[in-house]
Amino acid sequence: MNSSAVSINSMQFAWQGMAQSAQQIASAGTTSRDSGADINAAVTGNTNTAEPMVNLKVNLQLFNASAKVFDTADGMIGSLLDVRA
Repeated sequence: MNSSAVSINSMQFAWQGMAQSAQQIASAGTTSRDSGADINAAVTGNTNTAEPMVNLKVNLQLFNASAKVFDTADGMIGSLLDVRA
């Protein structure tokens, strides 16, 4: 597997992690009819958004790093093609 494919896979993984964290943050203050823990958290004000926010930032950094790897690999391939031409 080449570096471009690895970086694209990493970017997809990071995107999924960001989407999951965003969903957790968005639903932190809501209650569910089926979950007593969610209702208790809403009543007591004990909704934890710190961990999803940290995960969001970590996945953003992973996405940006993977994008830089992809950009570097693209530049290297372009340089090789220029040398061969």
